[in-house]
Amino acid sequence: MKNIAFIILFITSIAYSQTKKTIVPTTGAIVFKMEAIISDTIKYQKSYDRLSSMMIDYQIEKENANTFVNIDTSKVNQIKKTFKSILHREIKNKILNKDAESFKYHQKFHNNLIINYITSNDKIISDISIINPKLKLLKIVASDSISIISENKNYSYNKNEIVEIKEFKKEKRIIKGYTCFKVVVSYKEFQQNDIDFNNFMHQNYIQKRELWVTTQIKCNYHPVINEKEILLKYYPLEIIESTENIEGFVTKYLIEKIDIK
Repeated sequence: MKNIAFIILFITSIAYSQTKKTIVPTTGAIVFKMEAIISDTIKYQKSYDRLSSMMIDYQIEKENANTFVNIDTSKVNQIKKTFKSILHREIKNKILNKDAESFKYHQKFHNNLIINYITSNDKIISDISIINPKLKLLKIVASDSISIISENKNYSYNKNEIVEIKEFKKEKRIIKGYTCFKVVVSYKEFQQNDIDFNNFMHQNYIQKRELWVTTQIKCNYHPVINEKEILLKYYPLEIIESTENIEGFVTKYLIEKIDIK
């Protein structure tokens, strides 16, 4: 029995010796690859049909309240039918062209700065965020890397409303050498410049993220998520996003590269 116990302890010690030490990154890069996965086309279409109808009804109800004029029901049904056909076409295109585009979320550490941006087919397609973590300042540069959009702006986290955070510390995985455990976050999405969208989503939908997080990387900024409540505690190395009542579809962000010091 003593020999068996010793072997188990020895194997465990080897496994954990292969994991990384805690690090505050100053150089190197982290890259996440995004995968949009439709697991059930029929459920996904039905879910989006329901969502589109609810959004149209919500907007029409709002317009009626503002104008005191009832919109013709037949026109409403035609709008829904048109919108539904557009959605179905988009879903079909998404299925047929699932490998046509590859979105990658980059985070680079250089000269005491953190640089975040998104690429598709190796081309930068987003603005470039340059964060000074010491001063907590943000500079935004256009994708051409020349035009400055804003400079020396106080960094701000997003305003998503966190409904619940559940930690599953006994569920562990090793991702790229880092010890991770599972965290499930439920939240209501907030869009900075879209009050109508915020009101509708807050009334009808809750977003969900399954995160595999590590405490071995100390960085309060991330290329994919921007919730302060998460990033001050741990760093996600895998993210699976879904929306309540939207069935048959998830978005995954998986580590493609991590090389930091």
